[in-house]
Amino acid sequence: PRFGACFRHINATISRFPLRGQRYEPCTRSSWSAILPTLERPVLEHHVAKTFRCSIVTPTRSILDENVTYASFPAWDGQQGVMAGQSPLLTRLGIGSLRLDFPEGGSRWFLIENGFAQVQGDKLALLTDVATPAETLSLQEAEAELAEANARVTQSGADRAQVERDQQRAFAKRTLATEAAARGHAL
Repeated sequence: PRFGACFRHINATISRFPLRGQRYEPCTRSSWSAILPTLERPVLEHHVAKTFRCSIVTPTRSILDENVTYASFPAWDGQQGVMAGQSPLLTRLGIGSLRLDFPEGGSRWFLIENGFAQVQGDKLALLTDVATPAETLSLQEAEAELAEANARVTQSGADRAQVERDQQRAFAKRTLATEAAARGHAL
């Protein structure tokens, strides 16, 4: 009884748009009896891993190698997010904030500067020049660096690309230090 209206709607729709060269025959309850059990089955949950391995490596040492549920890092063309089951990826890193969410709850933030990110299977590898934990950043130092970088903009003979990178780094550092202070993790 609950599928009666559905059958009528399907039959009416199909009869208005038959396939070219084919004759339409209305569906009956008995013809649907073979299909309905498959439609009423509960949807099986896909078992996808909820975590993946994330490692951060600098030229001098390994900073982190742990399971995470989510990572957001600065790619050269914008912020990139990664979750378990991500398609393979290889990209150049920019300057900005890296956020890692852990299965137990909580997040860690880092300042990342240049390098490469690779997603392969269930692993994210971040090979970076610098990875500074947000809790070690000083807001006063970040503001001083930003003021100095902004002052160099008007100087003649300054390497414009280097000044812009310094501004970007100082701005990202100030932003992370401000957020760390708001979370109570600042110096």
